[in-house]
Amino acid sequence: TDNVGARLWGDLEWAGGVTTLGGDYGYNHIFSTNLGFELPEPHGDYTHADSRHTGNIWLRHAKRWRRFDASASAGVSLTPYGTSALWNIDGGWKPSESWHVGLGAFAVDASADLHGPLLLLAGPRSTTST
Repeated sequence: TDNVGARLWGDLEWAGGVTTLGGDYGYNHIFSTNLGFELPEPHGDYTHADSRHTGNIWLRHAKRWRRFDASASAGVSLTPYGTSALWNIDGGWKPSESWHVGLGAFAVDASADLHGPLLLLAGPRSTTST
């Protein structure tokens, strides 16, 4: 398996919070005994191979108010299987320096109508995390 990827983003900090625009690219290649397209000649023990290129572009905005935070993002995922719209919203409360309680909803593949439920996450949060 060969995997190569890159990610590039930029943050703009302003009075309204932090706005991020970013994207990533990934390339995956496999040799296999049964996955992918049949090779004209075997490559060692492998008789099949395939590859794909994927990319994502996203826009995210986050805001913190004392012990509360909220963020929303929207993006596009580009794959050989199609283009999908992605989104995420979440918010949280930090009752102490070491704990964070969050609630969020997301879509991982809008074309398949696969949406994440509202998730409640609670637990210790590193004081170095953003």
